[in-house]
Amino acid sequence: MAAFQSAVITLNFPLSVRSLAMGEAGCALADDEGVAFYNPAGLGVPNPRWRGGAVMGSGEYLLPALMLPDLYHIHAVGIYQTPPLTRWGGVALDVNYISFGNNEATNDEGVVTDRCSAITRI
Repeated sequence: MAAFQSAVITLNFPLSVRSLAMGEAGCALADDEGVAFYNPAGLGVPNPRWRGGAVMGSGEYLLPALMLPDLYHIHAVGIYQTPPLTRWGGVALDVNYISFGNNEATNDEGVVTDRCSAITRI
């Protein structure tokens, strides 16, 4: 295995079901809420779905068989597009958050040497 490849396939989180079905070729189409991640230039193309705003969100527990509530993934997108006769197309906010919970590092004797979360050290 090459050094740049991941051994865990679950670290790849697709952001749009439609793009996932097309082999994550989301840059080819720019008419769903995945445009904020795959092809932001698509915000300049008038789309009646986005006038007045559109929101998409999803969430899932990671490894649900282990029943760890602090292992989860949340994805949310908000898009607003102005009427087609203005100078700018639209704006989008794309938030992708993955929580791996709190982790403990132990030495050979089982003594906790460090505690950390995905964002900060405890």
